[in-house]
Amino acid sequence: MLNQELVLTIMNEIEDLIYVADVNTYDLLYMNEKGSRLFGITDFRNKKCYEALQNRSDPCPFCTNSRLNMDSFYIWEFMNPVVDRYYLLKDKLLLWNGRTVRIEICTDITDKQLATKTIERKLQIEEILLQCIRDLSTEPNIDVAVNQLLQTIGEFHRADRAYIFEFDYSNAIINNTYEWCSSTVTPQLDNLQNVPIELIDHWIRQFKSTGHFYISSLDGTDKKRGPEYDVLAAQNIDSLMATPLYDDGKIIGFLGIDNPKAYTSDFSLLESITYFIQTDVKKRKILQRLEHLSYTDALTGLGNRNKYIQFLHKMEEGHPKSVGIVFLDINGLKEANDKYGHDYGDQLIVKTADILNTVFNDNVFRIGGDEFIAFGLDIAREAFDRDIGRLHRLFDDEESCNVSFGSTWKSDDFDVGDLISYADRLMYINKQSYYSSTKHGNLSYRADMTVKLLAAIKEGEYLIHLQPKVNLKTMEVCAAEALVRRQDATGKLIMPSRFIPFFEEESIIRHIDLYVLENVCKLLSEWKSREYECIPISVNLSRITLMEDGIVEKLVNVCDKYEIPHSLIDIEVTESISKMETSTLISLSKSIKSAGFSLSLDDFGSQYSDFAILTLIDFDMIKIDKQLIDEIENNEKSRILLKHSINICREMNRVASLAEGIETEKQHLLLKEFNCNFGQGYYYSRPVDVKTFEKTFMSDRIVRPAKS
Repeated sequence: MLNQELVLTIMNEIEDLIYVADVNTYDLLYMNEKGSRLFGITDFRNKKCYEALQNRSDPCPFCTNSRLNMDSFYIWEFMNPVVDRYYLLKDKLLLWNGRTVRIEICTDITDKQLATKTIERKLQIEEILLQCIRDLSTEPNIDVAVNQLLQTIGEFHRADRAYIFEFDYSNAIINNTYEWCSSTVTPQLDNLQNVPIELIDHWIRQFKSTGHFYISSLDGTDKKRGPEYDVLAAQNIDSLMATPLYDDGKIIGFLGIDNPKAYTSDFSLLESITYFIQTDVKKRKILQRLEHLSYTDALTGLGNRNKYIQFLHKMEEGHPKSVGIVFLDINGLKEANDKYGHDYGDQLIVKTADILNTVFNDNVFRIGGDEFIAFGLDIAREAFDRDIGRLHRLFDDEESCNVSFGSTWKSDDFDVGDLISYADRLMYINKQSYYSSTKHGNLSYRADMTVKLLAAIKEGEYLIHLQPKVNLKTMEVCAAEALVRRQDATGKLIMPSRFIPFFEEESIIRHIDLYVLENVCKLLSEWKSREYECIPISVNLSRITLMEDGIVEKLVNVCDKYEIPHSLIDIEVTESISKMETSTLISLSKSIKSAGFSLSLDDFGSQYSDFAILTLIDFDMIKIDKQLIDEIENNEKSRILLKHSINICREMNRVASLAEGIETEKQHLLLKEFNCNFGQGYYYSRPVDVKTFEKTFMSDRIVRPAKS
């Protein structure tokens, strides 16, 4: 991801005022140093944008939030009454620390606005100026924008040529970087590179003294010709107008036109437009740099995960005839960091990246801390095999880099996602030999934890308990939730809060999740053989597990292994899945439901609920968190929130509501009164082992709680 500290440093260097505000809450999240000084804000925390910037007590009626998107800037102008300055504003949506925000770049055009009043009589100049500004502001491609601007200026002055030169002081040269020519003029861009800067020394002096440079005639009687006149005469240049471009008070280039035939004594357009050229070019170059950084891994220079996703999208659009894929993981990186320090670990990462880049050029991506993926596009099988052989040799020669990788190649009709998953599995198989070779003490921490977890599962340390879900109207057990418990050597049960977060942090939670699913399917199969009427059972899946490639196929395979109808398995997820990339999340939820599983949202209402997730996914059930239930007997606000949550479910078409953590009869009666569909909690039953659940609920489904 893009380094936030670097972004803030760059934005503080920009002369324009820049601020960031949450589009939903209007919270002012950031303001650069220029804005802080101008508005006298020393601490923008707990301030609303309309309070700090407009001195208003409520949102601005002219707010542009509803017009913004993440693809392009919305351009407008506004006079700010607080600082009495006129601004050209560029607004856009982006993601900032997980929040959707508006970034606004404010260019102070007060001085230019006042200057234009002196030339209001020249309506044509004003229209041309605005057209040039529009070209710069609205065209996303800087080259296209500048070329359009030069054409507009050249045609206005009826010139042969309009151009921009930029100075390279370190090499004492100037270069023609942009050019527009009329249809009768030969382009000179390629010929005017690496021109000695000394040729225009007296131009620079005149730029500084008068603000522009003008030659009226080269074939006149002017005896004070400089050495550049021969160059101009060779291009059939009779006359010339030029104005300088500045950056922080330093001349960095100039805007010029050759052989102007109209408004030859009026520099107002050139002098006005140079301001917008120099500021817009500077901003656009910074934005291009930020764009580059957002797609580049800072440590290795490779494409990062953002670039990788973009690359996959391009592959979908232009399907290659063949592809070779390498999925690589550095062995023991965490151990190396712990033992030798992170600088050494970074060296391993960089060496690995360099080797991969040597073989696969630009199509290499660092997609995780120690994970890389490389592609060979439109490559013959023999050539790809040679690349793999070379990769083996290079890593064998670099003894410090211990890696595992899997590779695959396919031509014609193939699914890139399937090939990536296959290469990943091959890498994992390759890594098992590394785990085996290091099992006597050199095993990486995560690998060691995985081995221990799998051994504990095999030894039966993890048990499945079931908690009933109850229809609040009929008091009938209609479903159950599978919960995992760990049993220590003394027989004491350890609750999941003691181990699940750790396994999630280490990204090995999949083994628990799939173990629970396997045992639930095995249990349902036993119930079928004993002619029980099977009820749906919920299985909790971590976001980490859901992000695994091909996870839906794995769920299907487990169910089919025991011949369990997919409708008997309910997949429970928490709001943390909203951290997944949106398109991936939507696709995953559709795949789960298309496979016949039901989908429930767990813990709704805990902490800060992400209501947006309800608009992205068609859940079958929303489980209202225990925190809302605990206070409903005595807290009116809790009851209001609860009723609204239940109403949300009711109004979202066939979404069932379930209240978690019901512990008292009064809570039960209130929830029934609020038309909540289902309940779960100690009032009906604690989670119990499978045998107790069968004995209590499989013959008589009616729950009869003790009166409280």
